[in-house]
Amino acid sequence: MKRWLLGLVAITLVIAMAMPALADVNLSGSYRLRGVYYEPGIPDANLSFYDNRLRFDITAKVSDDLVMYIQADSGLGYNGRSSYNPLANQDSYDGVLSYHYGPDRDNTGAAHDIVFQRAYFKYNSPIGIFQIGRQWAFWGNGMLISMNRNRVKYVYKQPGYFVGCGLDKWNEGSILDDTDDLDHYSVFASFSNLIEGLTWSPWFGFIHGPGSGAEDKDIYYTSQALKYVMDNLTVSAEFDYKWGNVTETKDLSSFGFDLQVSYDLDIAKVGFEYAFLNGENAADKNANSKAKLFKSSYWYAPFIIFGNLPIGPELLAPDGSSWNGDNIHQLANCYFFKVYATTSPIENLEVTGAIGYIQADEPRAVQDNTGVYVDTGADNIGWEFDLIASYKINDNLTYTVVGAYFTAGDYYDTYSASNGVVTKVTESDDAYVLLHQIQITF
Repeated sequence: MKRWLLGLVAITLVIAMAMPALADVNLSGSYRLRGVYYEPGIPDANLSFYDNRLRFDITAKVSDDLVMYIQADSGLGYNGRSSYNPLANQDSYDGVLSYHYGPDRDNTGAAHDIVFQRAYFKYNSPIGIFQIGRQWAFWGNGMLISMNRNRVKYVYKQPGYFVGCGLDKWNEGSILDDTDDLDHYSVFASFSNLIEGLTWSPWFGFIHGPGSGAEDKDIYYTSQALKYVMDNLTVSAEFDYKWGNVTETKDLSSFGFDLQVSYDLDIAKVGFEYAFLNGENAADKNANSKAKLFKSSYWYAPFIIFGNLPIGPELLAPDGSSWNGDNIHQLANCYFFKVYATTSPIENLEVTGAIGYIQADEPRAVQDNTGVYVDTGADNIGWEFDLIASYKINDNLTYTVVGAYFTAGDYYDTYSASNGVVTKVTESDDAYVLLHQIQITF
């Protein structure tokens, strides 16, 4: 608590000292307190806790052409670990291992006191717009590109279109050499009103860095986004393709797409979403020369539980591997559909309900005693039912209740394999989560 208070005081003093030198400083933010109960589908395991988050958003206009943006979070929550967030979303700070005041996260539960989500400046130069620092990137429906990164970005805008490029540093590692660096290069554009209401937004990227041992990985990708808006109808689509090599002996070829349709009625907004992320079968895994698995962005979470929270007896990721840092919050090897509706039955109350079904693209495979992957035939991931209700007590105070239930399919059952023969060990349990929160904005 002392570190939290010292950090808050430090931010306040910096802002106060800077104000005389700045033309315009705007401070806003929010405070959120929430209680969570999560039953993950593991026998005799559940999480029940409260956490909180204090957020500051600072915009400092130095001149007409130069603006600084800062977003800082402070939170004290579950087990004293502000870095832990079981309901990840783009407004959380789960997984951030730096850019903070206070000690690093460790296995003892040391807390992050202040986390700088974003800190960058924007310069409107005569030749275009430059944004430099830690900033948010989102493209299309967010299936592949939705992330906070350290970035240098340039954009040239004209009526009806913009073009740009960027360089992201995804990993620096040791400063003594560059063998552990991971760099991301991108070019992008957007063209509006190709026909009335239609916008096309292409993105091309290249990732270079260390693979396995001394081998480098060179991954190319493209994200093609289309959006059509006409009256009350909105249609948005995204197609992503990755190719290249993970190592010198393992090639990558994977794709995914997401389609969303929504329509505003007088009494409600209704919508539909369908997505596909291709997977790997047992033969691909045994070959050890192909990588077909398409993994989504960290923040791509169309459901409250699936792809957002670990579920099942083995805490499996959607691709069937162990749930770990490489897979958490990333969807893969699945296709799903979701229907939803949002309505306001009374003034200041908004209610959203959603139903979705998820199935694996390729059946789950497990390793037998000889190291060979064996097909289990299990491809039913499950159904999810979500309900969200938010009530605005006044313009700056909102109370929200969330409930979600996931019926786990045979994909999450426990399997073992010996000499190519698969045996089901245990069946999975369903998972559910209950949450309520109150948030004030200022």
